[in-house]
Amino acid sequence: MEQFLQCVGREHEVIVELVRSGTVADTNFYSSYMWECRQRYSPDRWYIIGDAGDTVDPLYSVGMALSTVQIRQIAAIIERDSHGFDTAEFTKDLDTAITTLQRAVTRDTTQLYECMQDAYQCHLRVHLAVTEIFHLALPLLMNDYYWDPLGVQVINRFLTLRSLQDDIKGFQGLIREVGADPKNRELQNFIKVQSGASMNSQFYEYHRDQEIPVSLSRMLFSLARLRLALLRKLGWRGLIRFSQHRSLLKDVIRGLVLSFFHGTKLRESRLVRMGFRERSGGASDRRATLQVRDSDEVRCV
Repeated sequence: MEQFLQCVGREHEVIVELVRSGTVADTNFYSSYMWECRQRYSPDRWYIIGDAGDTVDPLYSVGMALSTVQIRQIAAIIERDSHGFDTAEFTKDLDTAITTLQRAVTRDTTQLYECMQDAYQCHLRVHLAVTEIFHLALPLLMNDYYWDPLGVQVINRFLTLRSLQDDIKGFQGLIREVGADPKNRELQNFIKVQSGASMNSQFYEYHRDQEIPVSLSRMLFSLARLRLALLRKLGWRGLIRFSQHRSLLKDVIRGLVLSFFHGTKLRESRLVRMGFRERSGGASDRRATLQVRDSDEVRCV
């Protein structure tokens, strides 16, 4: 209590006087001001937007950015509903996608506080965040994947919150181990955080849908090269970090698989469309039937 009053008293002396004028009956400790909503969108047509549903870490001020994504998603739900489509599954898909995006961005930012006193760790973590945002999140956003019926299914299949957290946790552990050696923390071992490569400048010249697979391949190969470089810094210990070897191999394989889709719009690819089914067929049929009934002539639809 005394520590609290001393801290508050530096700026709010009146509050301290008020507290000391009475008797403290009870105290409570509020360990975290962050909250997370279990559900943002409902098939029953209610939606929670912005700070009403979640707090975001203020370090990078991504609250407005996430809210604009939600606005586009809700608009897509309303539009499909107004055209007679069954939006129940679509609403769930969008809720899953925005949850993953919000959790990934906020938690990754919050974890930076753990290493802000360590310039080497901090700069590499920020480099990873910049690389993933500019190669993965922004290309998908700029090409409407986060509010497209098929696009959002692709996102939810391959970008689960658990897989993202596992990948980040593994990389952070490797960075922490490498940074423990003072020689690795010398200035010449630092990399440029916001380089043309990490910010994916090649993609943003045109930011076309068909260039997303190339963007993703570049990201995966870049992460594999960084992981390999960090393993080399561990010397012989890097040879027995088998979990890191598996992660490196996974990134390389995924990058190679995506090379078969270079120049292809993922949502128009036959393989992708075979792997995902759009869930609006029944509602689409009902809408077509209504159009025939309202028409003056009978047509086959």
